[in-house]
Amino acid sequence: LSDVAKKNNQPSEFTIKVANTLEEREAVFKLGYQVYLEKGFIKKNTNQWLIHNYDIFNQTVILIVLDRNKNIAGSLTLVFNEDGKLPVEKIYYDEIKFLKRKGEKLVEISRLVISHEYRNSKEVLLLLINYLMIYSYHVKKYSSLVIEVNPRHKNYYKSLLDFEEIGTERPCPMVQNAPAILL
Repeated sequence: LSDVAKKNNQPSEFTIKVANTLEEREAVFKLGYQVYLEKGFIKKNTNQWLIHNYDIFNQTVILIVLDRNKNIAGSLTLVFNEDGKLPVEKIYYDEIKFLKRKGEKLVEISRLVISHEYRNSKEVLLLLINYLMIYSYHVKKYSSLVIEVNPRHKNYYKSLLDFEEIGTERPCPMVQNAPAILL
C-alpha cells in the first residue's frame, strides 16, 4: 500500500497482475505506443501498437498495474534469456556476453511505461519494481536485471534500484537512435 493509503487506512488505488489476456496485452501495446510516440522514440504506425518480437516468447512476462477502473496505469515487460538473445544484445552484445560468461541468469526490463495521468505516482512504479523483483528472483530464480535507459534517467535507476552502469552511451535503433546506456 502507498504511504497515503496506509495513513488514511484506505485500500490502495491500484492492483498489479500479469497481462494474460489478449485484451490486456493489446492495451499494453497501445499504451507503449502512446508513450513512446509522445517522446519521439517511435514513428506513427497504423496499428498504433508498440510490439516487439520478444512479446511472442512464452517466457516473456508483461506486468500491469490497474487503477480502480481497471485501466492500465503502468506496465513493464520482462524478457528472460531462456529463448536466446535479449533485445539489449543488439547494441550491447559484448557486455551481455561477459555477464553470461560469468554465469549470470539475465532478465531484461523492457517497455516500462506509465500512463500520462499517473506519471507522478510513485506507487505505480514501486508496484512494478517490487513485483518484477519477486517474479525474477524468487519465482524464476534469475540473478541479474539489465535495462537500457536514456542517459537522463540513469541516476534515477541507479539510486532507486542500485543499478550499475555497464555499457557506454550508444544510439538505440529501437527508439529512433535516441541515446541509451546499459545498466
